[in-house]
Parts: sequence; C-alpha cells; structure tokens
Amino acid sequence: MSGFPGDLNDDQKKTLEEFKTRLTNDKNDLRTKLGLTEDNNNNKHVVLWTVDMEEDSAQRDIVCLKFLRARDFKLEQSYEMFKKCLAWRKEFNIESLSSEQFPDYYAKIGEIYRTDKEGRPVMFNYYCNIDVDTVFKDGVTQFLRWKVAQMESAIAQLAAGGWSQENMVVVHDYKDVSMLGMDKRTKQASRETIQLLQDNYPEMLARKFFINVPWFFEKLYGFFTAFSNERTRKKFIVCGNKTYRKELLQFIDAESLPTKYGGMSTEESNKIECAIIKAKDALRVDLGELQSEQMIEWEFICESMDIGFGIEKAANPAPSSPTSSSDTPTSPGKSRKQAAGNVTVLDIAQHEYNAGSYKVDEAGRYIFVLDNTYSIFNKKSVHYRVAVKEHDSNPVAPAAAPSTTSTTTTTTQSSDPAPSTTTIPETSTTTTTTTAADAAETTTSNQTKEETTTVPSSTPAEATTEPTTTEAPTSEVPSATVTEEVPKTEEETKSEQ
Repeated sequence: MSGFPGDLNDDQKKTLEEFKTRLTNDKNDLRTKLGLTEDNNNNKHVVLWTVDMEEDSAQRDIVCLKFLRARDFKLEQSYEMFKKCLAWRKEFNIESLSSEQFPDYYAKIGEIYRTDKEGRPVMFNYYCNIDVDTVFKDGVTQFLRWKVAQMESAIAQLAAGGWSQENMVVVHDYKDVSMLGMDKRTKQASRETIQLLQDNYPEMLARKFFINVPWFFEKLYGFFTAFSNERTRKKFIVCGNKTYRKELLQFIDAESLPTKYGGMSTEESNKIECAIIKAKDALRVDLGELQSEQMIEWEFICESMDIGFGIEKAANPAPSSPTSSSDTPTSPGKSRKQAAGNVTVLDIAQHEYNAGSYKVDEAGRYIFVLDNTYSIFNKKSVHYRVAVKEHDSNPVAPAAAPSTTSTTTTTTQSSDPAPSTTTIPETSTTTTTTTAADAAETTTSNQTKEETTTVPSSTPAEATTEPTTTEAPTSEVPSATVTEEVPKTEEETKSEQ
C-alpha cells in the first residue's frame, strides 16, 4: 500500500493510530516545549501547517502520514522526526516569516507560479539569476529563511485548498549555469537547504524538474542528489534544453507556465488547440475573409525544438461551398499545402514559442501557418491559439514593420529570457474548426483556470495572483523587448534537423 490516506494496510493503520495516541498523551509536554501558554483561559494547541494536531481530522491524518512515510512507518523514528520538526520551527522562528521583508533581488531567483493540472502549487527556481556576491554577501542565513518562507507560502496554498492536494511541484532552471569555480557559499547553501527541507518538510514533493541542464549536469546532479534520500530521488526528472517543455506540459497546462517558458495568457477564452505536425509537413489555419485594420493575434508553444511560423494572404477568396480538397478548405479551416498564388505577408521564422499580433493592411483571406517542412525527421507537437479582432478593441503597441510589407507586426523573441505575451480577447471569428481530414492529427483541449492573470504588453510579463502567496516573494520578470524575431541561420536549422 502507498501509505497515503485511503490506501493503508492494517499495519499502517495501526501505526497511524499509535502515532496519534502519542500526540494526545504528549500534548501538554509539547505545549510546554513550544512555549504555548494560556490564552484567554484556553491552552493554545499544537499546530503544524495550519492543522490542529490535537484534534482528530482528515487533515491531521495527512500530516501524520507524511512523517510516517518519510520513515517507512517506523513509529519511533517517525514520531522523533515530528518532535524535532516542531522544535526546529520554534528555534527558526517560523511565525516571524509572515512579516519578514526580503530584498528585491530574491524575486528574480524564485517564485510560486500558479498550479499544475491537478491543482498543486508549482515552485520555480531560476538558478541562472543568482548573483552569489549579492545573495550570499552576509552568508547563507537569509537565503535559507527566504527558502523556508517560499515553502510556507506553498503549503499555505495547500491548506487553503483543504489539503485536497498535499504536495507541490518544483522546477529548477539551470540555463547558463556554470560549474567552473562554483562558489563555496553556493555549495553550503545547497547542502543546508536540502538537509533543512528533507528534515522538516517530509513528503511535500510530488515531482521535481531539472530543466535546461548543461552537458556536465551529471556531475552537478550527483552533487545535489547526494544529500537526498532514495524516495526523493525517484521524484526527480532531468530534462535537456530541447525537451523540457514537453516534460513540463505533461503535468502543467500551457496557461500555467511562466511566459519565459512559452506560457499562454489566462485572459483568452478561446480554447487551446494541440496539433502534431509531421516532418516535412505544415499546418495552415484558414482565418477567412478579413478587413483592413483587423488584428490577427496568436500564441503557441512547441513541446520540443522549434516550429516555423508565418502568415499568408490567399490569392483567392474562400470557397462558397464545401470542397473535398484539403488544399482549399471552407473558411475557417485547416490545410497542409500552400495554394498557388498565396503571398507570405509575415515571413516564416522558427520559434520555440511565440506570442504576438499582425495588423491586416489589405482586405482579403488570410492563413495562419505552422511550418515543419524544414525538418527531415522530427515531428512537432504544438499548442496554439489564434484569433481575429478589431484593431480598436485593444490597441497593440507598434513595432518595426517587416521590410517586405507595410503592415505592423508584434512578436516575441524565443531566445529572450522573459518574452512578453499579448492578451487575446474573445472575438466572433472562430479559427478552430477542422475541415481537412488529413490535417496534422489535430486534437483539442479546453483550458479552464480558477485564477486569472492579465498580462498587458506594457507591464512585466510575469505576475502571480494566488491569494495565499503573501509570505514568500513572487517574481515579476521584466518583459522582453517586443520586436520581430530574426530567423535562424542555415547552420542552426541544419543542427535542428
């Protein structure tokens, strides 16, 4: 049996009851050691992670089982771990963290950002942004207090949800991290952080991703995991810089990723499409007849490597009646091949992810293109959303127009660490109806979110709106410069193929 609530064998149930009996018998001793004195003629109860440990409840069972699983249901070791955790919290002065202020630079190195598909908080740590001389200028104590505040903030979200989920997801980003001359303070902080969390926050981890890992990460991975137990190591997922989006998207919706990883807006009500585009193939989404000054707006993220993207103006208007040819679908629709005479108005360029807009300069029929024809072997899975709206309904900051047209385009660079995302309002024009049977194995998924984050193009691209994330700092990463992305060189294209 797993040892989680509702999945206990007889021995595990017996051990859980014995654990709770000890809590009842020791409550006065625990209160004394924790300094819990009388308050309005009532003794303060022993509380851990907002859960009253003296009152029987499903939430108390969840907390007790965390300590029991961490010590393989060995009662003495589990209960001793629990008591040491309470003593540590008093010594560390956990209660003061809610009012403690941390320097602004901590917001750049980590945040709690929305949830995974099952409602777990997701903690992102941006190790590439750590300036050791700034973060560790006075030693590692403040950093450790910040990490604990981050943990307490995530746990507050779990508690606010009634503990329907009892653990969290962690993402460590190692982009551009160097092993050369690793600062001893970094090693100390890593070692102490791992030990502190392992001793005092048992069974809080659902899974941990290591993304954008460098080629030498095997050595780095061995160093960091040497201090973790086997149970914890099994939850680790190591991802390279070309595959991490695919791994993340298995567990986290595109709308719940930070924009620096291609996350999509939560403001848009249109559903997100998912298309599998074969090698040497393309997907074309017919947007229908558009008028001058209307805006085409899009968001997409490629699960691995990159995908070509562009916009075409069709030579002919949309057919007035359905046709069996996938090359000339009824508007709106999808097709694979470019019809003769179509003109490319936004040049095809390769992106890992992208969000932006295009203003229609001349009335006509327009087509949104996701192009994988340059790839010889690799099929691509792409999550995308495209819509058409009136220009005046939500003006978009102008950017330099491509040299080949007189229209205005706004796109984000996939290489920028924090690309901005354009919020796409709902329109009456639909672009998700499939009329071609052979159109790139397309599937559709509705994306619903309890929280809503508005990300205007003129504000920082990342903002969190979790009502319970008040104790730990959250990050507002400055948005990328809105500009037209430079297509990849021939050498880079060959490398991808």
